[in-house]
Amino acid sequence: DEFTENGLTYIVKSATEVGVVGVSNDVNECVVPEAVTYCGSRFNVVSIERDAFYWSNVTNVTLPSTLTTIAYGAFRSSSLTSINIPEGVTTIG
Repeated sequence: DEFTENGLTYIVKSATEVGVVGVSNDVNECVVPEAVTYCGSRFNVVSIERDAFYWSNVTNVTLPSTLTTIAYGAFRSSSLTSINIPEGVTTIG
């Protein structure tokens, strides 16, 4: 399942976790939340998936403490100039 909220598109990875798979082109500054609600269930945001911000207009990204994975090419060819990587990230592709 995929769903979009506040300009970010998520994919359901498990009963309690989602990953970011896309961002709207009208988003320039992005704060990825720690959790989102979809169909009445709460999901922790644990990953930024491959090509999630590919060719996006996002220049500044704040990532949540719940994040553990940033996939290969997640920010490839984006306008990114600033990002914070939380201590909990264990994998960067």
